[in-house]
Amino acid sequence: MGRPKAKDLPLHEIMEYDPESGELYWKVPLGRQMIGDKVGHREPNKYITTRIRGKSYPVHRLAWELYYGEPPKGEIDHINHDKHDNRISNLRDVTRSQNQRNQRRNTNNTSGVTNVYMCGDVWRVYITDPSTGKPFTKRCKNFDDAVMLAFAKRMEFGYHPNHGV
Repeated sequence: MGRPKAKDLPLHEIMEYDPESGELYWKVPLGRQMIGDKVGHREPNKYITTRIRGKSYPVHRLAWELYYGEPPKGEIDHINHDKHDNRISNLRDVTRSQNQRNQRRNTNNTSGVTNVYMCGDVWRVYITDPSTGKPFTKRCKNFDDAVMLAFAKRMEFGYHPNHGV
């Protein structure tokens, strides 16, 4: 009768996950992949992905499922913002709203601090409270006060400490 095909096997029998390194490895030959090969295709500025059973999957979601035994309920957030770092300590299962509260600093940010902008001759703090959708805004005469206020408001509104880093 022969051995079962990979498409008929559960995920944990197709690949294994090393939570310390964040790498996944094939446990069965699949297409051109051999046993022990790393799982996934890595592209700059994109997530590592792989194909299983004719469908593309982000490797971080597979890592979560292999580690916890069930698929994530929401989105997977890379805490340190590195899309290629799939160590379990760097992944968290979050809602879309929570994931959006842990984003990198915007590339067009000119102050160097998220939620702090120069407005005329004063610094402006502008941040949205995700629970109400209402913006908080305040002008500060000095940059350091604006930075401290922005950080305090991010914490009050439930933003991740890495947000804007």
